[in-house]
Amino acid sequence: MRKRLPLLTAVAEGVTGGPQIQNQGTIGGAACAGKPASDIPGALLALEALAVVQGPGGRRTVPATDLWLEPFRSALAADELLIGFDVAVRGGGSRDGFAYRKLKFGTSSWPIVTVGAVASLDEAGVLARLTVGIGAAAAVPFQVPAQDLVGSAPTNDLAEEIAVRAKDALTDPWSDELAPAAYRTAVLPAVVRSVVAAALTRAAGSQEARSCPR
Repeated sequence: MRKRLPLLTAVAEGVTGGPQIQNQGTIGGAACAGKPASDIPGALLALEALAVVQGPGGRRTVPATDLWLEPFRSALAADELLIGFDVAVRGGGSRDGFAYRKLKFGTSSWPIVTVGAVASLDEAGVLARLTVGIGAAAAVPFQVPAQDLVGSAPTNDLAEEIAVRAKDALTDPWSDELAPAAYRTAVLPAVVRSVVAAALTRAAGSQEARSCPR
């Protein structure tokens, strides 16, 4: 897992809580709970995961982008079970990079913002693919649109562009006892910028002159 899906490893290593949470909590359980302030949704979006769902009518897959309908409500019907996720191996290749970060007030508190990113460069060192998933900031986790940026150089300007797009896409910011919507809106761009920059740096590898600094 650490080699083939390092983003999920990074998320798991950052989960806080007692032995019960660390040893019994599951990715599927966290995803189905639909809690906005959760680690898992943003990572699943960054990995473009497919939820595998089983019900009386058979088996179907649900893209992570369609898995959450509203806070604490998933797309699963009452008679369906989540039995797994299909995830393409990304983030561990020689031209891949990943990063994950969450902002929270205390060691054991729920996140205020989570951001996961997976970047891939082509042989010429320009962007071939970039997926960025946002959790905790909005009522429903979301992806930042980036398909049109394929072919861009992995620079600070690219990280800044994604940060701006993330704020624009945050149309329904989440507010709870941890932080109001206005605070989440204000801090999101900085977290996105740092995560995307880190993912691009990892993807660029030895081409430090063309990558974003950490």
